[in-house]
Amino acid sequence: MLLTKWCWIAKSRYSRDGSAKRLTPLQLDFQMRFQGLFTEGWVSRGRMGKRNSQLVQSATPNVCFRLNCHSGWDTPLDKKNRKQSIVYLSVKSTSAGGGLPNDAATPTYSFPSANLPQPASEMQTLAQAFEGKWRIEERYEPDEWTPKGGTGYGEEVWRRGPGGFTFMEEVHDHGPTGESFGLALSWWDRDKGFQGLWCENHNPQGCAIGRDVNGSFKWDGKQQIVDNEFSRNGKTFQWHEVFTDITPNSFVQTADIGEKGGPLKRWLTIHATRVQVKPMQDISSGSAEAELRALIAERRKASIEGDVETVAGSMTDDYLQTDIWGSVQDKTAWLSEYFKPLAELIRAGRFHWEVFEEKDIQIRVSGDTAVVMGRMELKGTGARADRDRHTWVADPDAHPALTLRFTRVYVRRDGKWLLAALHNAVPLPPAANK
Repeated sequence: MLLTKWCWIAKSRYSRDGSAKRLTPLQLDFQMRFQGLFTEGWVSRGRMGKRNSQLVQSATPNVCFRLNCHSGWDTPLDKKNRKQSIVYLSVKSTSAGGGLPNDAATPTYSFPSANLPQPASEMQTLAQAFEGKWRIEERYEPDEWTPKGGTGYGEEVWRRGPGGFTFMEEVHDHGPTGESFGLALSWWDRDKGFQGLWCENHNPQGCAIGRDVNGSFKWDGKQQIVDNEFSRNGKTFQWHEVFTDITPNSFVQTADIGEKGGPLKRWLTIHATRVQVKPMQDISSGSAEAELRALIAERRKASIEGDVETVAGSMTDDYLQTDIWGSVQDKTAWLSEYFKPLAELIRAGRFHWEVFEEKDIQIRVSGDTAVVMGRMELKGTGARADRDRHTWVADPDAHPALTLRFTRVYVRRDGKWLLAALHNAVPLPPAANK
């Protein structure tokens, strides 16, 4: 037999025929379905975040069911803080024999979850595509904001809000204009579709709501497109941002800008890679040192052969180095100005290293960071270093030779050691005795 009962958030009594004496007008719309008859039950008055218990005695001897109604709102008695309610049910059965008697029917219950609000399918697929932590590499093209262009790095963290009804992107990066922090919040409006706002530390107003900047947000399951307008030097500009090439572990993010009504020009390209969460590993300093020495040997071989891909892959994207003249270069500058020109000469047979030795290497490991110090002896034929341009120039009569000291900093990312910083120095000659 199927009985339908109402649970009241207040003291109430009801009998087997389902009648109840109501003390408050608030009613929880759920059904208790059991094969059996209720003799009597009670529900205590609930408050926000408190638990209300209803004890129901089955017609079957020695069997009882406790239904816990977890209240998620204030009752009408607290009118200042009235909120929408969601109720969860749990059923616990006990008997004198430690279980249900053989002649007792198995209790069942149902909860009308279909009646609860659910996030729009667009919100759910958006979250499935981007939720998680991402490492980003940025490339900026020349623009008024970044006259010389440049590169940047940072991270993005995407997460769902309570219930999945909002979706948030947090950004922290370092680019040509300095350090930036940003937050984007999106939600679904059944009449207007996606809505959103963007906040960042460089915005004088703090945040910009999509509707206030003539903005739009589109997501078709394959790419995300954000369009809006902004003012610069008294003129209205358009912003066109696209997230594409989306895979479980990567995506590409681009931003084009231009005066309203005119052509758009690429300003920013971001390559994002998912940060895989791995269990902690106990890696001894001995094994770490062995890995580092192998990496040093591999990089040395690639340097002698002019292998740009291997050398670039051994460095972090935010790599920095100080050369023997005190000049500081990032990864992009060092590769384009120094190593790639030399590598082209090596592969063309116009330059070769006669001596390329790293000696007296000392390694200190502390967690995911390692410091490597040593001495390097270099001797080559066929090119000379151009100090002013920080590059190499072919010269068949040149025979550069140098002994220097180096300090390198390695970091372990996703289980792999990468060179993050380097400082080269040439020892000063001994002071002359006076």
